[in-house]
Amino acid sequence: MESEKKTIYHGAIYIRLSKEDREKGESNSIANQRTLLKAFLKSKPEIILCGEWVDDGYSGVNFQRPGVQGLLGKVKAGEIDCIVVKDLSRFGRNYIETGRYMEQMFPFLGVRFIAVNDGYDSTEKGDQWNKMLIPFKNLINDAYSRDISIKVRSQLQARYQQGDYVGSFPAYGYIRSEADKHKLLIDYPAAAVVQAIFRKRIGGWGCRRIAGWLNEEGILSPLEYKKQQGLAYFTPFQQNSQARWSAQSVARILKSELYTGTMVQGKESSPNYKIKKKKKIPSSQWIRVADTHEAIITKEDFELTSRILAMDTRTSPEHSEICLFSGFLKCADCGKNMIRRPVKTKESCRHYYICRIRKEDCSKCQNRCRISETKIYDCVETVFEKLLMAGEMNGWEILKKRKDNDSNFLSLNRTLLAVLVETILIKEENERKEVRINFSCQDFFCEDSASRC
Repeated sequence: MESEKKTIYHGAIYIRLSKEDREKGESNSIANQRTLLKAFLKSKPEIILCGEWVDDGYSGVNFQRPGVQGLLGKVKAGEIDCIVVKDLSRFGRNYIETGRYMEQMFPFLGVRFIAVNDGYDSTEKGDQWNKMLIPFKNLINDAYSRDISIKVRSQLQARYQQGDYVGSFPAYGYIRSEADKHKLLIDYPAAAVVQAIFRKRIGGWGCRRIAGWLNEEGILSPLEYKKQQGLAYFTPFQQNSQARWSAQSVARILKSELYTGTMVQGKESSPNYKIKKKKKIPSSQWIRVADTHEAIITKEDFELTSRILAMDTRTSPEHSEICLFSGFLKCADCGKNMIRRPVKTKESCRHYYICRIRKEDCSKCQNRCRISETKIYDCVETVFEKLLMAGEMNGWEILKKRKDNDSNFLSLNRTLLAVLVETILIKEENERKEVRINFSCQDFFCEDSASRC
């Protein structure tokens, strides 16, 4: 049904400018659209201009735009009954949604809709041929958005493959090159903090403890550091007036392969041009290009940190540091993690490890082993000493650099375990407890790697 003409309309003009339109020049600019629409309304005395709604920098493929939502809210409230736009593409480029508003909702609500450059006025009963073309124009506008989306995605993929950085803001520790905005250079003050974070994590510190140390030292968080550098960085997740380091922000740095000099991009994408919500891409499909910029962290340190992070390294409430064997101990029967449990007496508190599965349901695991932390420590230390004395650990060369920087490095600690050991299997057989060490590298091999206690 066509909307019948009224004596007076309460009108609103709607203006939209997308990022793609801005790059094309002034023809679709905000000022140009406003001037055109106000000049048009001078020839329509029956329309009283009651407001103006603008969406600057928004795509027309969906209607989740603040300006258009505010306008539609006034329409539903009965305050606006006439909408004037420059052309149909300004209102929307989604064929289905635009058609639904024009052919169903606006006629039902008695709203007059005018697209100036397309010569469309919903109250004009003549020129039926032009009105028949309107759905096709909407379809063409939709196809235009699809074409632009395909071109942009292709350009991004090409940039990814070349190793060009296309993010809005460089990662903490890097800045953009002034000569080429798609290249990264080291930001040395922030890079020193990144290196300190990796050293602390390799040294056995947990992410929460590292974050606490950074806050105590008064080191600005990545968000506050970007603001200090004059970058217009914003995140909706900030809860306090000044952002502080957290375990999550530390973990993000420790997991970023970017610090090894490898550009990693394409981590998320939207399903299509009409859906803007991003979805995560599996890490196996990320686009990696090595040696695109100077590294802050060596690949060896990053791989070691990744091994440590992959383990079950939750810090217990009564400890500030991660337990030595956390993540390494496995049940030889079911392969699940062993869990640490305290046994308190009046004089002391000793810790024992038991199979997690057997503790929950003894029918699912037959390994009855309950072994003290002290015995495990003694067994592992004895094996390491024997292998070192026998000279059978040929791969020990990879530890020399850290040994030179840390005089206590050769003492049994989590870093040493992460470098040398894959798992430590615990089993009880014939009333004897067995600790078997599986080394993570074939260079570290010894046939007598089982210790009994």
